[in-house]
Amino acid sequence: MTNKYFLLIMIMLSSASCRQNDSFTLSGDLQGLKAGDTLLFEAYEPAFYTPTSQDTLIIENNNTFRFTIPAQHTTFGYLEYIPQYGKELSNNSAEIVARPGDNIRISGYVDYLNTSTYDGGFYDNPSIARYLDTTKESDSLEILYTRKIIHFSETGNNDSTQFYIRKYRKIKRPKEYKKQQDSLMNFADNEYAAYMYLRGMYRKTSDELQERLKRFSPTTRKTHFGQSLEAMLPILNNIDEGKMPKDFTLIDKNGNTVTLSDYRGKYLLIFYYGVCGGVFQTDPHLTDIYNEYHDKGFEILGLCRDGDIALKYPQLLKSVEVQRLLAHPYTTIYLTDKQNEFIKKELYLYATPTVMLIDPEGTTLIRGGHKEEAIRKVLGKNL
Repeated sequence: MTNKYFLLIMIMLSSASCRQNDSFTLSGDLQGLKAGDTLLFEAYEPAFYTPTSQDTLIIENNNTFRFTIPAQHTTFGYLEYIPQYGKELSNNSAEIVARPGDNIRISGYVDYLNTSTYDGGFYDNPSIARYLDTTKESDSLEILYTRKIIHFSETGNNDSTQFYIRKYRKIKRPKEYKKQQDSLMNFADNEYAAYMYLRGMYRKTSDELQERLKRFSPTTRKTHFGQSLEAMLPILNNIDEGKMPKDFTLIDKNGNTVTLSDYRGKYLLIFYYGVCGGVFQTDPHLTDIYNEYHDKGFEILGLCRDGDIALKYPQLLKSVEVQRLLAHPYTTIYLTDKQNEFIKKELYLYATPTVMLIDPEGTTLIRGGHKEEAIRKVLGKNL
């Protein structure tokens, strides 16, 4: 073989290797998938749940697919199903974590992508596979109840909506799920564990993150999601209970300037919300607290993830829950407005509902999800 041909072959092999390592592949069997349907993969930054890219595939053969997705680093995203004919189902996506070069095989049903089975990449790790297996039954119930909630909200059937909201709240993960989750999230030394910790970061403090980072090896800390964890330390330091978040400036829905320092001297509740079952449950309690304590020195600043809900969800305007959101008696900020987007990262607004209770001196007293009782206790004692 001449040097010229040898060099050509090496260049071709090198090129193929580069192509493999800047993408990953999803393939498999999904019952109910039809030629002409579309699969959509939307990638997200896991710590903030912000979209980073989107790729689509038009299906050529019934029940099978192969989807190559560009990726420069380990990627988290959702595989979604869009039928050529008929209505797209709500709450129907497969959660994927893949590295460049991974080949992930997916088996399941297009109407219940959440409960699919995976092989390849991270999913060949026995601990990760066991963890995912423990969630399938509860995932199926979450899909069913969420679809019921949306259906009855759209039709204005408030009693049925409330019925399924209550059933949704009663869903419980098995004990084995919590055991496997804790083992992976808090003790495993791999990039998938770093990803899991990122997804659960909204429950963590800066001290807890610092301790978790110490349990990762230098190799894991250098991975994409390991570095993402490192970047979260200053953010958590700003919002931890007992800390004073730095001042910020936002523009409310009426075009008025609002700053955190405007509320100095009063108790302030920052309420991050959107259209979801958890918010529907929390919202009326917070409004009751506002009406009870507002004249005594209590304010709420509403940060709406969805922007103008009436424009985004016109089909839900008959819903009592949505009408409550639209009738808030306090200042509302649309986080869909470009000038307000930064606050999602600065205050780490990951999941709805999230609340932060800040005292008159500017110190965060409470941060979390459903904290109505704790908020009422603080206000009852001090106002």
